Amino acid sequence: MNDADELIGEIAAIFDSHIESLAAFERSLELLCEEADWSYAEIWIPDETNQLSCLTCHWMDEKFEEFVAITRVVRFGPGEGLPGRVWASGESESIENLNVTSSFEFPRASNASFVGLRHAYAVPIEYGDRFIGVLAAAATVELSSEKPHRITERFAHEIGEYIDQLT
Repeated sequence: MNDADELIGEIAAIFDSHIESLAAFERSLELLCEEADWSYAEIWIPDETNQLSCLTCHWMDEKFEEFVAITRVVRFGPGEGLPGRVWASGESESIENLNVTSSFEFPRASNASFVGLRHAYAVPIEYGDRFIGVLAAAATVELSSEKPHRITERFAHEIGEYIDQLT
């Protein structure tokens, strides 16, 4: 069994345990961060105004609290920021160095850089053939392999069903 299979099994157990939905998503993101070596992860879903808003996020260090506060109020339309581009394209996207990224490409770049985030990756969340949202994650270190990307893609594939039930 590989790391992604174990993570998916743990996530299924969390949602099957009937804990409150938002807490289940938060715990699932925590497991993703631990397993894939992310420092921060967030789930974006479309709201009633056709903008992506943050459903929930998880961070590994209290220094991210200001970044989280900004994340909770920002919205992205299709094509705007990393989550919006993934929404519009339906494709995963990686930003290798947030320190040299423009605010157009990543509107929260200066905040991300301030808290030490260096690498960001986002993938679409789908259920069946429907777009459900975007899963984005970031690390404070340079990634040395594709393992975090593979685990994140598998996580996004599996979590779509749970988000669909919530919305």
